[in-house]
Amino acid sequence: MLQVKAREKFLPYVYAGGECVEIIDLITGEAKLSHLGTTARHMADIIGNNITGKYTPLGPLANPWVAVAGELQFGGVGITSKEAESHGIKINTGFSRGRTRASYYPGRKDLYIKLLFKDDILVGAQLIGGEGIKERIDAFSLAIRKKATIRDLLDLETCYAPPVSMLVDPLRPAVKAAIRNIKEKKEKQIQAK
Repeated sequence: MLQVKAREKFLPYVYAGGECVEIIDLITGEAKLSHLGTTARHMADIIGNNITGKYTPLGPLANPWVAVAGELQFGGVGITSKEAESHGIKINTGFSRGRTRASYYPGRKDLYIKLLFKDDILVGAQLIGGEGIKERIDAFSLAIRKKATIRDLLDLETCYAPPVSMLVDPLRPAVKAAIRNIKEKKEKQIQAK
């Protein structure tokens, strides 16, 4: 809800939106700021709905973002390893390096993917690469919102065409790396007993 509180009561017909308004983080459930234009626009739509009598709350957000620096694109959604640690959330990660196009196809660029899982559910993703980051972050945002599991991502069907993708999408090795890390942790726990 974007209504303004005064002494723990919502003030009628007073709304706020943008960078100064806290959102609820989808993963941690805690309040935090979101400095994204997409979040501000979403808040504006909700404020408009509420002003016109269509009660619309602002639910928790995964906060997907993308940026460009030179020829590199960066993006993330959900929580990072540092955020997970600061909130006491135990995570398992998977990392992979791939390419944005078939290895023999001209113009291919490197792509790095880091996935974070809590109890086998995707809670974060960070990517760096030369292209295609926005589309992947959008897909991971949906996967996080739908509580996709490691198995869901392992079973995900991806498309292939040499000018736009590798035969094995770099997502798959990142998921497999997370599965290996989880198995290793479980084996260490068993050995420690």
